[in-house]
Amino acid sequence: MSTHIKRSHHILFLASVFCFWLSTYSYVPIFSLYLEQIPFSYAVTGIILGSYGITQVLLRFPLGLLLDKLVHLRKHFYIAGFVVAIISGLILVFSSSFAWILIGRLLAGVTAAMWVMATIMYADYFAPGKSGRAMGTLQFLTVMPQFLSMLTAGLLVELFHFAIPFWVGVATACIGLLLALCVKVVPPRDQEKTDDHILSNIRATFAVKGLLPLTFVSLFTHAVLFISIFGFSPVYANAQALVKGK
Repeated sequence: MSTHIKRSHHILFLASVFCFWLSTYSYVPIFSLYLEQIPFSYAVTGIILGSYGITQVLLRFPLGLLLDKLVHLRKHFYIAGFVVAIISGLILVFSSSFAWILIGRLLAGVTAAMWVMATIMYADYFAPGKSGRAMGTLQFLTVMPQFLSMLTAGLLVELFHFAIPFWVGVATACIGLLLALCVKVVPPRDQEKTDDHILSNIRATFAVKGLLPLTFVSLFTHAVLFISIFGFSPVYANAQALVKGK
């Protein structure tokens, strides 16, 4: 770990990460129910739910390669992720048309794509041989906001209104933006190679043994996750509850 990185820097960065994911997932557990009561068809709901992954697939890898070169812009892109999250949340709060909600979810995917900057920046807080520890910590801070949103989103809707989880997302994005502005960036190490061509990096990435099968497994499991738990499972459970209540 860099001698310039203190415990307070870790706490600040991890707090921003917590806000990053809570702002993205605060409304996700009830989102399909919200779309159902607008009302949208299941086909339209599926398009909106799937749009979140489209921008991630299109942006994460290119952004990672780009910011490997433009190292001084990493923090700027991380901050931009919170700005986009605020815009996305406000669109979802005030709009009920298919086009605007689709745009809002596409922008939420843009925010999630900026996650690659957080992983790169936080890994720099550790010595090269301890990057696994950094990724483990970040993964924990990724799952905890999801778990918290699953515990609270339905309760917030029941006590208040469907709009509240979206406002929670906007509020946490604003807090995260303030924290991200204060995040410390570790200067690039002198021994880092920054003159490699992007195409050579792409070829080197795809040449990693076993990477492609793992990538497709990850894509499949994320698809199942958003189709079921964060997708149509709440709709099905609600429908069954209504049937039993009759």
